[in-house]
Amino acid sequence: MALNSDARSEVEGVRWVLTRRAAITVGVSAFMLFVALRYTSYVQHQQQEERRKMLKAPPPSDGDASPKSNVEVVSRPEVLGSELLAGEGVSLG
Repeated sequence: MALNSDARSEVEGVRWVLTRRAAITVGVSAFMLFVALRYTSYVQHQQQEERRKMLKAPPPSDGDASPKSNVEVVSRPEVLGSELLAGEGVSLG
């Protein structure tokens, strides 16, 4: 199909608009992914610090004369969704 020069210019203009929009979309998506990963890392670090503080804090004393045991209670860390999927060996392929 033969196009005259005005139609070719219009097609090239539309092509550049679409190319610019695609590049901006890719850039914004990459930025949002980076921010989400940094925020997730920050939240995990905060939770880890809270757990560390809870383990170091002495238990509250009730003042009663009950015998103390030397058995430590170790709680299982919460399993996050991504850890569950990665730990179970789920194949997405």
